[in-house]
Amino acid sequence: MGIGLTSTMLMAANPPASRPLSFQRDVLPILQTNCAVCHQNLGPMGGLTLEPDEAYENLVDMPSMEIEMQRVEPGDPERSYLIRKVEGTHAGVGGKGLTMPIGGVLAPADVQTLRRWVSEGAKNN
Repeated sequence: MGIGLTSTMLMAANPPASRPLSFQRDVLPILQTNCAVCHQNLGPMGGLTLEPDEAYENLVDMPSMEIEMQRVEPGDPERSYLIRKVEGTHAGVGGKGLTMPIGGVLAPADVQTLRRWVSEGAKNN
């Protein structure tokens, strides 16, 4: 018997627009799956640690170490360097380096979830 996706798994991967996003439920799993391997406590890339108990505080309203821009500017994905890095538009605002994550790209649904979370105010819920 094959492994199928349950409706709960599908909702987590693509949260309904009517439900506010949750950092813990919707955003942190994306970061842990795709980003944390390079952003751990021991020598985190870009000085950014994304360990579960530190990720939110290290992202929201925190300056990027690459350019004069917040990593996450609540309510404004265009002014959030995290969004620029995962969309590959960081060079357009003076950023440097590669699109994140290194060696790959986020699924479009994951990028949309991050963008929507920032648009909704980047709440720690």
